[in-house]
Amino acid sequence: MIATWPNTICFDVYQEPRQQNFFKSIEYFYQRLGVPMLGNPEDFMSDKSMFYDTSYHLHDLGVNHRTKQLIDLIQPYLP
Repeated sequence: MIATWPNTICFDVYQEPRQQNFFKSIEYFYQRLGVPMLGNPEDFMSDKSMFYDTSYHLHDLGVNHRTKQLIDLIQPYLP
């Protein structure tokens, strides 16, 4: 199993210490389970223009970008 961050609209508030601590708590959760986590939250934050109908559904350009990111990040875990 490998964990990854969700597609997320980039907001400035995510740079604040409280939000950064929240992200670290998620990383720690997976770390304790021995589950590798791909990238960091900022890797999967995109401008609102990359989203389709909700804050998690990317449109075609967003999907292509996300797929390329995942391919690059998952390579070290493949045999």
